[in-house]
Amino acid sequence: MLKIKKRIVVYSCVSLLFSFGFTFVTLNSQAQQSAPDNNQSIQSWFRQYDQIRRTAQMSPAERQQADQILGKGLALFMPGPDKIVAQKLLNDLVKRYDLACRQLASLQRIPATDQLQRGYYQYFVDAHRLFSDYLRLQNDVMALDSATGQPLASGLIDRKQALEQLDQNNKMLDQQMRQQYGIPAYQY
Repeated sequence: MLKIKKRIVVYSCVSLLFSFGFTFVTLNSQAQQSAPDNNQSIQSWFRQYDQIRRTAQMSPAERQQADQILGKGLALFMPGPDKIVAQKLLNDLVKRYDLACRQLASLQRIPATDQLQRGYYQYFVDAHRLFSDYLRLQNDVMALDSATGQPLASGLIDRKQALEQLDQNNKMLDQQMRQQYGIPAYQY
C-alpha cells in the first residue's frame, strides 16, 4: 500500500512538472508570437512621434534666423525691425512647442519608448518656457523670474545651454532606439 501511495505521489509530481513545463513552453511561444505585435506598436509610435517632432521643429532657415536674432543679445529687446521679427518667430515657436507638449502627453505610452517620450516632452516644456521668457523680456527687459526673484535675463544663457544638452541626449537615445528596433533614422 505504501508503494502505491509513493507511485501516486511520484506520478502526480511528474504530471505537475509536465503540465508546468507545457504551460511555460506555451506562454513562452505566445510571448514570442506577440513580439512582432510589440515591434509594430513601437514602429507606429515612432511614426507618430516623428510627426510631432517634424511639426514642432524649426526649418533650417528658421533655425538660422533664430540663431542670428538670439545672438544679438540686448539688440533683440530694442525697438526696431529685429524686435518685430523676433517676436513673430518666438510667438510661433511658443505655439509649436505648446502643441508638441500636448501631443506627446497624449501619445500612447509604451515601456520601450517611455524614456525617449519623457525626454522630448521635457525638451518641449523647457523650450516653451525659454522662448516664452524671451518674449517676456521683449516687453520688460527688467522682468524677474517668478520662481527665483532674480532677473530673468541672467539665466537665459544657462537655460539655453541646458536645453541644447537635453536635445543632444535625446538625439543619442533616439538613435540608439532606432538601431535597436530597426527604425529608419529621423528625417526632417
